[in-house]
Amino acid sequence: MANRDPTRAQLQPRTGQPDPMLTRTEFDARFRQRFHDPAFAPLEAEIARLASVAWDAYDAGRKAPRTQPAGAGFADPDYQLSDEWRAIHDALQQAERRQRDPPRRRGSCWSALRRAASTPVPARCPRVTGWWKPCAL
Repeated sequence: MANRDPTRAQLQPRTGQPDPMLTRTEFDARFRQRFHDPAFAPLEAEIARLASVAWDAYDAGRKAPRTQPAGAGFADPDYQLSDEWRAIHDALQQAERRQRDPPRRRGSCWSALRRAASTPVPARCPRVTGWWKPCAL
């Protein structure tokens, strides 16, 4: 199918994108923005230490420092999965199992409906029109 939009044929892909890595100076400036409040001034040394540790993690590319092997059920059982990712994955699988399971016999809405359906309906009292209440006939 021919391209009917003449401007589309003239578009060229953009090349030469800048490096997405921040320099240490840019990283430090962004990190310290969170501590702009003067209340943090007495903690300047601690903030500098935190900035240094955060920079080391950023520079080394440690996005998931706590990992464990994926294990059975994954294409690559030796792949190191993030502990956070694993926790979310397990919670989603548990929710899926709960959704697919039939209702439990005790405490479910189905058991409450069965109990309500098996309870005898009180006879309508002829003396009080429109009211449902037990009465002796």
